[in-house]
Amino acid sequence: MRRTARSTPRPPLAAPARSGPADLSCVSDAAFRHCRPKGRRRQALAARWRCHRGKRSPLRRPPAKANRNNHNERAVRTLLDLWTRIDALGGRQAVVRRTAYRRHEVDYRRLTAGARAFAVELDRRGFEPGDRALLWGENRAEWLMAFWGCLLRGVVVVPVDFRSSPELVRRILAQSSPKLALYGEEVDPQALPEALRSPLSALDELEPPQRFEPRPASPDDVVEIVFTSGSTSDPRGVVHRHGNIAANLHGVAREIDRYRWALRPFQPIRILDLLPLSHLFGQTLGVFLPPLLGGSVVFTSELGGDALLDALRQERVSTLVGVPAILQGLRERISQELDEPPQPPRRTGWAAVPELWWRYRAIHRLTGWKFWAFVIGGASLDEELELYWRRLGFAVVQGYGLTEASPVVSLNHPLSTKPGCLGLPLPGQQVRIAPDGEILVRGPSVASEYYGGSRGSAGGTHFEGGWLHTGDLGALDAEGRLYYRGRKRDRIVRPDGLNVYPGDVEKVLRAEPAVLECVVLDPGGGRVHAALALRDGADPVELVRRVNAGLEAPQRLQEWSLWRPDELPRTASTLKIRRGELADLLAARRGESPAAPSQDPLETLLGRDLPTQSDDLRLDEDLGFSSLERLELQARVEEAGGRRLDEESVAALRTVGDLRRLAAKPAAAPSGPRKTAPGFLLEPRWSRSAPVRAFRAAALDWAVLPLAAKLLLLRVQGLDNLAELDGAPALFAANHASHFDTAALYMALPPARRRRIAPAMSQDFFRGLFDPEGRDWRERVPDTAGYLAALTLFNAFPLPQKMTGVRRALRYAGELVDSGYSLLIYPEGTRSPDGAVGPYRPGVGLLALELGLPVVPVRLDGLFEVYNQFDDAPRRGPVSVAFGRPLRFAPHDQPAAIADRVRRETLALPGLDGFPPAAP
Repeated sequence: MRRTARSTPRPPLAAPARSGPADLSCVSDAAFRHCRPKGRRRQALAARWRCHRGKRSPLRRPPAKANRNNHNERAVRTLLDLWTRIDALGGRQAVVRRTAYRRHEVDYRRLTAGARAFAVELDRRGFEPGDRALLWGENRAEWLMAFWGCLLRGVVVVPVDFRSSPELVRRILAQSSPKLALYGEEVDPQALPEALRSPLSALDELEPPQRFEPRPASPDDVVEIVFTSGSTSDPRGVVHRHGNIAANLHGVAREIDRYRWALRPFQPIRILDLLPLSHLFGQTLGVFLPPLLGGSVVFTSELGGDALLDALRQERVSTLVGVPAILQGLRERISQELDEPPQPPRRTGWAAVPELWWRYRAIHRLTGWKFWAFVIGGASLDEELELYWRRLGFAVVQGYGLTEASPVVSLNHPLSTKPGCLGLPLPGQQVRIAPDGEILVRGPSVASEYYGGSRGSAGGTHFEGGWLHTGDLGALDAEGRLYYRGRKRDRIVRPDGLNVYPGDVEKVLRAEPAVLECVVLDPGGGRVHAALALRDGADPVELVRRVNAGLEAPQRLQEWSLWRPDELPRTASTLKIRRGELADLLAARRGESPAAPSQDPLETLLGRDLPTQSDDLRLDEDLGFSSLERLELQARVEEAGGRRLDEESVAALRTVGDLRRLAAKPAAAPSGPRKTAPGFLLEPRWSRSAPVRAFRAAALDWAVLPLAAKLLLLRVQGLDNLAELDGAPALFAANHASHFDTAALYMALPPARRRRIAPAMSQDFFRGLFDPEGRDWRERVPDTAGYLAALTLFNAFPLPQKMTGVRRALRYAGELVDSGYSLLIYPEGTRSPDGAVGPYRPGVGLLALELGLPVVPVRLDGLFEVYNQFDDAPRRGPVSVAFGRPLRFAPHDQPAAIADRVRRETLALPGLDGFPPAAP
């Protein structure tokens, strides 16, 4: 058969190369695809093989080496140049947001659609280029949608740290005069004017336009105004233009491209960004860098060691971006897995990498095999902490930057660095050291304008003579590498005129195992004072004596004070200690020991007033704590103490006195593995496998529900209310009177909804399985059989009431919701003894808030008469199931108030008496 000629012309053959090494890529993919018919394809394959063997007969000339790093074609002159790359990434993963118990994923197609929809919304609201929109929220995909939507219309973004105080937000509002204020779930919107505020979550409801063209942008157009300082003075807004940020990205991109070959084994690159997006360094690593890499960014709201390790491993993260405090917290967790501190490798250079990975493979298994690097910013990294992670086989990348520099000035890399070094200045950045040791910077990425005409402060960052005076002290070595010595204003000038740099003294203090945190400052008169937070049992006198022995005479500590770690004031975003505030606190307590708080801190931890100050009050019997409320209590204790508690220690609490003692002592390291039920029972993912789902559907449709229908004369009302869910998961909250409650609700639900629901059942009910010690087989066997039957037939999952494992159960519940399953819960916590609807526990509110689900109140009636906890056998009778409208709650609603409202809505639904009479 004769083949027809192709309409597309074949590309011409390039002239053979005259010299150079063999290159497998010298036959272009385009030329290969056009090689038709098969004979020509074989010729192309042969040409590729000859090229590999060094016989030069390529179909195209290899690019010259000088052009391989040519950035002109890919240069980012404005951020809209980066937008075109984002738009081309399509269905690739863009953002993953992990909350305590949920996981939300957004791809680039949805991200760009949301940004375009918001841009059109700005047009509808009458925004013009140069108008401002305040963005106050936690890291999430909607933050990125709002940011890019503003850029697409030339609207200036005013990002604010979601942990900022309402007072600071009001001051920023007064200075920036935005026309819109977007807020997230973790901020108090009452701080914003009602006429301006709009929730970030509303962006999901906007419809993307069919056709859209962004407004053109020039390098001189303003992108955002980033406010800094503001703790004791008016915040200063740094004006960033497209050219500033693009120039900084160009330098970073060149460094990435230079070592792109080393990143290939780790593709796709996923970045876990723990810095707020309002922080320009966090923005660079979380908003701009992932699309340059073709990768994605991961956000998480949990910063505990175990939670971070789970995020690194489960999301297959390549790089973590954070502050030194994050590394220190992870170090405390990782150290529990090591018998001794990490030791230096026997080999050097690249040969050390496989040695360290193999030696500490257990640690790399915890972080996930794909994780390899930390990128640290926002604060100075201690050399000993950096060395700790390098000896475990991880790369540690740090640099120097500040908001005015957009933000990176210098950057080191894992292949060529020195301890304490901040790397070489990026291309285009000029750095010099002033005679007094201050770091001066200038370059195209330096933003030389403050909003409103402010010129900065004389003692801090300001512009003078064309240079940015950073207020930081540093040094440059012979190769041009930058080293940080501390803040200029923190330098201690002794009465004899000698200078003492606090960082040098703090470095020696942090080498002491007993030191949790330390700050060296001048309390007045040029004295060297150390504010110390020590481990329990440490002797401060002996510690200071030992430290002074290792310091030069001018550096030696002249006085010291003791603090708890939570007493040290810190910044919200980078967790750096505010030295100025600490000096004020020190002045207020000079010559005094730390005063005891005037109020009982346990009332804050318990979240309620104590009826009496007796330590003998019982948490369960006297204060009515459930397992879910204990989970809230655990979170408050962890937040107050800055540490992670194991759930067993919280479950063991019996009285207020037990809680007081737990809050007062540091958390102990785990003593060894704990005996728990097998994971396939506690997290029964197998019950959602295809074979089990098929068996469940058949068993319910052909056996279980038909048999239940023989007993339950069912009437259903309110199914039309479920249409408001639009197929999305929800939390069904029903009153509980009988073991037949779940069967009745399954009968009432449509088949599609019935197959996507998971009821929570009391783990404590199956004590023969989960607490078998001291129980014989006559209790263990029935409990095990009943538990497996509930998993198989109803897709149930265990929820502890008094037992431990609530966090694990809620994580699994979040996994169910992420998979599209609704949850069924009985908020009373037990079957009703008389058929009446009892009080609802706050756990239903906690579940609704933590999982972000609407609550559907369900009233079951008649089931107490069919089969209650006192009956020996069921009997036939009428039963009603009524569904209410879905209830949605704000993140700041209280769990107890949610439970009360759900109960009221349940009681308002019709029972058997409110149904129309059955047809004859």
